[in-house]
Amino acid sequence: MRRLLYTVLFLCALGVAPKAGAQYYTWGSDPAGLKWSTIRTPDVRMIYPDTVSGVARRTLFYIRTVQPDISYGFRHGPMRIPFVMHPENFQSNGLVMYLPKRVEFLTSPAIDGYSMPWYKQLVAHEYRHAVQYNNLNRGVIRALSYILGQQGSTIGLLCMPIWAMEGDAVMSETAMSSFGRGLQPSFSMGYRAMGRVGRDYKGRRDRRNIDKWFCGSYRDYIPDHYELGYQICSYAYARYDENVWDRVAWFGSRNPYMLATTRIALEKYYGTNVRELFRETFDALERHWDSLPRTGDSAAPLVPMPEGNYTTYQWPLPLSDTTVLVLKTDYDRPSRFVRLDTRTGAEEPVCYTGLVSTRPAMYGGRV
Repeated sequence: MRRLLYTVLFLCALGVAPKAGAQYYTWGSDPAGLKWSTIRTPDVRMIYPDTVSGVARRTLFYIRTVQPDISYGFRHGPMRIPFVMHPENFQSNGLVMYLPKRVEFLTSPAIDGYSMPWYKQLVAHEYRHAVQYNNLNRGVIRALSYILGQQGSTIGLLCMPIWAMEGDAVMSETAMSSFGRGLQPSFSMGYRAMGRVGRDYKGRRDRRNIDKWFCGSYRDYIPDHYELGYQICSYAYARYDENVWDRVAWFGSRNPYMLATTRIALEKYYGTNVRELFRETFDALERHWDSLPRTGDSAAPLVPMPEGNYTTYQWPLPLSDTTVLVLKTDYDRPSRFVRLDTRTGAEEPVCYTGLVSTRPAMYGGRV
């Protein structure tokens, strides 16, 4: 009788699902010939090719090191999640996501990194996202996950803005390491160079300009959401002496049917909102930066910079006493190599590059 019941249920399942597809997402493009291994612990699972077993063990060591403190400020710790290592790639990045849930590491160290092991930075940043995801996967969101699977859990990610998630993770990598991005002068250089952030020409901060700083621009240079989120999250933590995103996540996961759960939670628990946090953050930063002693700029540009178009010349390679090859990026065209005459400022396009993942080098006349 039980076998007959199972057979009927199986036939019914086939009838209601004429087309079935697995949850699959590829990120890393690994060669098919790699042999994969696994290290299992009660909290994480490391999945890696045999060629990087040492990297996997070192990464597991970093995970165990930060695990007791990685959830500071949140009421729930990180979710149990697998880590997948991708060594056969020249890009440097990390990712945490659902469908299926996992942490993916592109393990090639960043070419523009700093005095901190690449795997340590990845763990301190991406494992913090696993904490955020676990705190958002509660209440109504958790109930939806029982019905819809991990598709239901992804709804919780709408209850916390991306700049807050990345800013909180940058705070984590800075606190959990010896030298995270938050301690680099270059991480706030864009805001310091612009001076009165988010103000109009009369010195006021209007809604249009505030939206521009959060959403970005195709016309003007705007620092990304990592830099913006870190500044706001750091100020909020100092202002309220707690991680405000714990309550935002708690409220949002239990009231996802409300629109703008972040705004409602901030007003409910802290009597503020995102616009006020933005204003207070950069008012405090401007006062701090204005109090610092003035220093001269010793840099000498190779050529006059164009007016009205944010342009970057990177990684100059000398071709002669008066000519260099540089990578030029701006908002008009894709990145490209140009031959630059340092005497006249004349440029000669060489080729378009698209994404450049490593610092260019020259040997024997070839780049």
